[in-house]
Amino acid sequence: MTASHLLAIRGHTLLPIVQGGMGVGVSAHRLAGAVARARAVGTIASIDLRHHHADLMVQAKHCRDKDELNRLNLIALDREIKSALEIAAGKGLVAVNVMKAALPSCSRNGRAGSGCRTPS
Repeated sequence: MTASHLLAIRGHTLLPIVQGGMGVGVSAHRLAGAVARARAVGTIASIDLRHHHADLMVQAKHCRDKDELNRLNLIALDREIKSALEIAAGKGLVAVNVMKAALPSCSRNGRAGSGCRTPS
């Protein structure tokens, strides 16, 4: 592949491949990390990642409280991102497909994605 066919994003030279964020547990740290390690963009789907973590599933058992389930999902998302970045070993990029506003800093007027900033 010639240099003109590569992507340059935030100091990374990448293959022009973006793995889409597929829900239902398909796009988690292993897939996203492996795609990023291949010098492309791997994507984690942020919905219901707690299902990948036995300890969080124990805490979620019989839980119907949306705030508590959201808290457990944020813990799982944090773990998944850290694991994907470890697998990627700095070779590509890891993205997150956020299906709803997960953090107050990533929401404006209740819309996910508007105004979300990456820490410098």
